[in-house]
Amino acid sequence: KLPGPHTQSRSSYIFGVFRTILKEPFATPHMRWWKEAQKKNGQDIPLLAYSILLGNFSVLLLDADCIKQVLTAQASKYPTRFPKKYFLQHIIGDGLVTLNDEDWSRHRRIIQPSFMVQSIHTQLNRVVPQLIMKYIQIWKPQKPHHREIDVSSHFLAITLDILGI
Repeated sequence: KLPGPHTQSRSSYIFGVFRTILKEPFATPHMRWWKEAQKKNGQDIPLLAYSILLGNFSVLLLDADCIKQVLTAQASKYPTRFPKKYFLQHIIGDGLVTLNDEDWSRHRRIIQPSFMVQSIHTQLNRVVPQLIMKYIQIWKPQKPHHREIDVSSHFLAITLDILGI
C-alpha cells in the first residue's frame, strides 16, 4: 500500500480527495498528507499516492533522486510516458503534455534551453525588480496610516506574476 490519503466512502471513487484539494489553500493538503505519512512510517517517504476524479490516481514525488530520474530519463528507454489523452489533445493540442515517444523527445529538446539556469537567471533579473518596485509603490501609501500589510498574499501574487499566470 502506497503512502497517502485513503478514503473508503462510496463517493471517494467519484471525487477521491479532489474536493479537499480544491477547498484548501494551494498545496496545504499535500503538505499535511506528507507529514501524516512521515509520522505513520517513522521515516521520509519518496512519494504520496492519492485518488482524484473517477478513481484515477496521482503520484506526488517527494524524493529529489526520484524527481531527477523522471525529469532526466531518456524517453527511448520508456516508450510511452502516459496513456493517450485524446480529449486533452483536442483541447490543448500537441505538446509536452499530450505527446509520447519521439515527438515528445523532439519537443522537449526544443524547449530545454529555456529551462537552463542561465536563461532562468536572466529572465528573473529582468522581471523580478520591476515587480518588486510595483509592490513597493502599493505598500508606500499604507505607511502613514500604520496599516498592516498581508505580504504573504502579495508574495503569492508576485510568484504567480513571475510564472506568468
